[in-house]
Amino acid sequence: MKNKTILILIAIGLLIVLFGIINLIFTNFQSGEVLFSSGFSLINFLGLILIFKNSTIRNTIYFNFILGFIAVIIVGAMFKIMHWPGSVIMLSIGLLGIT
Repeated sequence: MKNKTILILIAIGLLIVLFGIINLIFTNFQSGEVLFSSGFSLINFLGLILIFKNSTIRNTIYFNFILGFIAVIIVGAMFKIMHWPGSVIMLSIGLLGIT
């Protein structure tokens, strides 16, 4: 299997999420939320890598829309860092467009 490394990293991400859930259930500390959200972020990122690596999505028009929305997210993040107005709208449009 050629994607074994990515699948192992996804399994590690699932373990991080599981530890975060256990931490939230038994302790209610903020570290559980951090583990939970970072584990899901890792899984999402690696899942996107698998999608782009193994499919023909790059040849579709949808991929061009994804690239455009990613550009909007990057500009919105820059606006957010610089505390300029309009950042929330750009980030919302970009994230809703990708999903």
